[in-house]
Amino acid sequence: MNNIFFLSLILILSSCSSPYDLKADYGKASYSKVIEKFGPADTCEKTNTGKSCVWTTSVGRNWIDKVVMNFDKQDLLIRSEEIRY
Repeated sequence: MNNIFFLSLILILSSCSSPYDLKADYGKASYSKVIEKFGPADTCEKTNTGKSCVWTTSVGRNWIDKVVMNFDKQDLLIRSEEIRY
């Protein structure tokens, strides 16, 4: 019985993925394509390597989900991270 429980738990956890997982788009998605999908960023700031932008993706009673995306100097997505506050 324990084995079935753990196997089920592993399958459930492995099937959970973020709706904002953009790793396949690294180096391909442009800033303008991301704007089409997410709308205007809450904030954007220039960095040494390009720019870093933040989008609020959902808000709950005691939390806020944000996505931080970094773009290179050619405006291509190079990194993304979800953060819950």
